[in-house]
Amino acid sequence: MRGFIHRAAAGEGVGFVMSHEAESEAVERLVETMQADSWSGRPPASEVIDLFHTTCEARGTQPIALTEDAIVAIRSEIDRLAAEWSALPRAAA
Repeated sequence: MRGFIHRAAAGEGVGFVMSHEAESEAVERLVETMQADSWSGRPPASEVIDLFHTTCEARGTQPIALTEDAIVAIRSEIDRLAAEWSALPRAAA
């Protein structure tokens, strides 16, 4: 999906302002939701979807379709990236 990283890579937002785009707004709400998911001990995926819908409603964003399998896959990718990050050598202080 087309979120912030895809848009920035395409050159949008050079002046720190991006045009409103419904899908991108929903992706950003999903990012916020997944952060909350990580901080809250990873409740059932169905609750994450409910939180996503609540977040979208609060921000006036049209939600994208999500499944519990999608939440599980996103969590898996977050875990994979976190493991890669942790494996990077530390810079000397």
